[in-house]
Amino acid sequence: MYKAIKIDVDNQTISQVEINGLEDLQKIVEGRIEVVPFEEPLGNGDVCYGNEEGLFCFGDQPKGWFHIQGAYQPTKGNGVIVGSTEEGESVEPKITVEEVKSITEFKDPILV
Repeated sequence: MYKAIKIDVDNQTISQVEINGLEDLQKIVEGRIEVVPFEEPLGNGDVCYGNEEGLFCFGDQPKGWFHIQGAYQPTKGNGVIVGSTEEGESVEPKITVEEVKSITEFKDPILV
């Protein structure tokens, strides 16, 4: 078990959560995870995941968007940030919740 940072687009909150593995990551993004591409990495091996098919989600799926400074474009749906080891294992991120809040914007679905 390790800590991660959840970006909740519907409630427009950023908070720390406990993760047990891949299934927990997929629950947060409500689908298969995909790395959110960045022009400049978050640093220290931290990775942001979004829903692989977020653009195709409708109905009860999250409707909002978020954009983290340095990302190529806004991401539809929830996100989750984890750290990673040189071996590719997910661990607690080095970036803090407060740092993520300072570089993240929530977007109106109509204006994206």
